[in-house]
Amino acid sequence: MQRTRDHVYEFDNLVIGGNLPALLYAYSKSLPILYIKRRLPLRFQETETPVFSGYQKVDLWNRLSALLSLSGLMPFSNKINSLRITGENSAEVFSDSRKFSISFNKLSIFDEENIHGLEPPIFKAKKTYKVYDWLINRGMSKHNLTHIDSDDSFVKRVLFYQSERKGAQKITKDVIAISELSEEQFCDLDYSENYARLKAINMMKEAGLRGYSNGYSKIKKALQYYAIAIEHDRREYEVIGRDIYKNTKSIEHHVVSERDIDKTFLAPHLKIIAENL
Repeated sequence: MQRTRDHVYEFDNLVIGGNLPALLYAYSKSLPILYIKRRLPLRFQETETPVFSGYQKVDLWNRLSALLSLSGLMPFSNKINSLRITGENSAEVFSDSRKFSISFNKLSIFDEENIHGLEPPIFKAKKTYKVYDWLINRGMSKHNLTHIDSDDSFVKRVLFYQSERKGAQKITKDVIAISELSEEQFCDLDYSENYARLKAINMMKEAGLRGYSNGYSKIKKALQYYAIAIEHDRREYEVIGRDIYKNTKSIEHHVVSERDIDKTFLAPHLKIIAENL
C-alpha cells in the first residue's frame, strides 16, 4: 500500500501565483492553481477588464478565489510556503509540516517569490512601490470632496471614503494618502508615514478644508476653526515590477496584467457557480 507522503500529484498545466492575473488566467482556462503568497490587491483599485467592470480588484480577487476553490481548482488551498523545482517536469511543494511531490507537463508561473530551483533572471526589474497610508480623521469639518490630486509622486492622491470604524458617524470621512515611490524613496525617512500624513494635511488645507468649528470670533467677526486633526493608522504597499526569466519547454513565466488575460473561454461549470454565488 502506497503511503500518502509518497503520493505524486499529477497535473497537466498548473498555475502558480497569488495575484489577480494568475487567478484570472486559472479561471479563464479552468486550470488548477496554487499560490505561495496571497497577493491581495489594495482597496479602491478598479478592475482593468471590461468583463468584470464594476468590480474593485480586491472584490474580484476574493470572488475568483472562492469560485476556484468551489470548483476544486485549488488543490493545496492556501497552506503552501515554498516550491522547489526538482526536474524538468517535477517539483516539491512545502507546507508548515508536510512535503508534497508533484509532476506537471507545464508550469505557468505568475509570481516567482519563494520558488527555488529556477535559473537566475535574465533581466532584473527596477521595482517601484504603490503605497497606501491609511489616515484616521480625528477632526475635520464636513465636506463633499472625494479626492485631491497633486503633481508629485509622493502623496499623489488623497482619497476620502466613508469611515468604517466602529462608532464613527455616517458623515465621517477617513483618508488614504496614495503614493508611487521608487525603491530608494521607499527606504528614505523623508517619505515615511509621518511625512505622508503631514503632506496630506497640507493638501487638504490648500483645498480649503478645515478642522472642527471653534465658534465665532467677535473680534475677527468670522467663524474660527481648529487645525485639521489626522492620525496615521497603517501603511500598505504593493511592489510594481518583476524580474524577467527565460521560459523553458515546461515552465512559462507570464508577465501580464489582468486586462491581457483572455477571458472568453470560461468553463461551463465555472459559469454556473459564478451565476449562483
